[in-house]
Amino acid sequence: MSSSNSRRGPKPAASLKALSYFVDVLAMLAIIFLIQSETQSKQREDTHKQQTTQNENQLEELLRRIREYQTQIKQYETQIKQYETRIKQYET
Repeated sequence: MSSSNSRRGPKPAASLKALSYFVDVLAMLAIIFLIQSETQSKQREDTHKQQTTQNENQLEELLRRIREYQTQIKQYETQIKQYETRIKQYET
């Protein structure tokens, strides 16, 4: 009879132990997946921050250049007015 018992399958304690091991493995896999997801999320966030910083720096540079050009335009306008005044003086 003992040989017929072994044919029925594993003992309940062994089945519970195997199930417990399986659950532990699934839990570890879930933790690994969560860690990978968090790492990828942080990498995306860091990349976004770097791009934002780069865009802000480019914008600041463009604004600086615009201010320089505006200053140059004012200088040119002043020169043009001076030339116009000289021309009027020569005409009269």
